[in-house]
Amino acid sequence: MIRKTLDTDIPAVMAIYDAARAFMRAHGNATQWPEGTPSAEQLAAEGIHARVINIHTIKPIDAECVTKYAEKCGNVITVEEHSVIGGLGDAVADVLMGKACCKFRKIGVNDRFGQSGKAADVLREYGLTADQIAVKIKETL
Repeated sequence: MIRKTLDTDIPAVMAIYDAARAFMRAHGNATQWPEGTPSAEQLAAEGIHARVINIHTIKPIDAECVTKYAEKCGNVITVEEHSVIGGLGDAVADVLMGKACCKFRKIGVNDRFGQSGKAADVLREYGLTADQIAVKIKETL
């Protein structure tokens, strides 16, 4: 589903996985970092159904979509492959503040110095592999 909601040629939201609970993700290169959807698939195998929404532009953010699914699902978890400071999680939190009653968690790189290495090793170091993300989501729910 591609839904154009803003005065731009950029689609505001692309839903890539659809089910009952909210799990929103954004990152620099959606096609190169496939951890979010496998996390949702792992959770589904355990009976926890997640809606995955690729929010590929933080500004402008589709506040209507964020609020709609937060209210519908009751849980919002943002996942990003970089610092949680000033990223998608903060933008979503700003949208939801005072508008929706839901559990909220940001998953990403906490405030620490960066590491370098093979992509899979770096993702594991920061807790951003599909299995690590799934564990953090279950802790939140």
